[in-house]
Amino acid sequence: MATGRNWFSIIIAPHNRADSWKLKVPGWMLWALVGVFVAGIAGLVSLGFLWRAYRGEARLVEQYRVENERLLEANQRIALLEEELIALGEFQSRVRQWVGLPADSTRFALGQTALAPAPGSNGTTRYAGVLPSAGWQWPARGWISRGFDVEPGKGPGHFGIDIVAGKSEKVRATRAGRVIFCGWDERFGNLIVVDHGDGYRSRYGHNSDLLVAEGDQVLQGQEIAIIGSTGISSAPHLHLEIIRDGEPIDPMTVLPEQ
Repeated sequence: MATGRNWFSIIIAPHNRADSWKLKVPGWMLWALVGVFVAGIAGLVSLGFLWRAYRGEARLVEQYRVENERLLEANQRIALLEEELIALGEFQSRVRQWVGLPADSTRFALGQTALAPAPGSNGTTRYAGVLPSAGWQWPARGWISRGFDVEPGKGPGHFGIDIVAGKSEKVRATRAGRVIFCGWDERFGNLIVVDHGDGYRSRYGHNSDLLVAEGDQVLQGQEIAIIGSTGISSAPHLHLEIIRDGEPIDPMTVLPEQ
């Protein structure tokens, strides 16, 4: 039989009434209720600490996200500035030609002027033509504003050549082959990639319009696009790359002398 020590009385006495109620509960139940209350308080305190820690981590994640977005925007601005510097060099050289001054061969830090010698040109200006030679043909008429420039440890480099021409100028296939890509690229805008079937591929970037479709067979000299300024570009030009067995090579080594 349970003794009085194992029971507790809870008396409820309203202020405005003379009577009261007495509730008799066993000791184990009272202590269980106290334990539940204490555990609940401890859980709420722990939850508060966890919430504060979560909010701190969430703020850090948001800061990192904002910083990453800023870095991406900065990289895009740098790329655009590079294109703008090249375009300024091209404009400067054209003005000097118009007024009869010698061509300025000063290079910009991120590129070179339109009439500056491209790498591998032995200090002479290289102009782009359309005549085929040894199986290759220039893709457009114009002049080279930036040459192939890949040096280990000095940034991403430039894996092709830029040919400056008007927006109405047509882009022609350098050799016959099959179009394996024809669509949008974040850097090169409207891009065409032609597989020539012998380990060589050619890439044509920044086009305003595409005149072929993926899977098409094209002939050498066939018009495949129209020069433009899509993607990361500030002036109309064609970016040409030649890929041999998966590695980019200087297009000037295979294109005919002009």
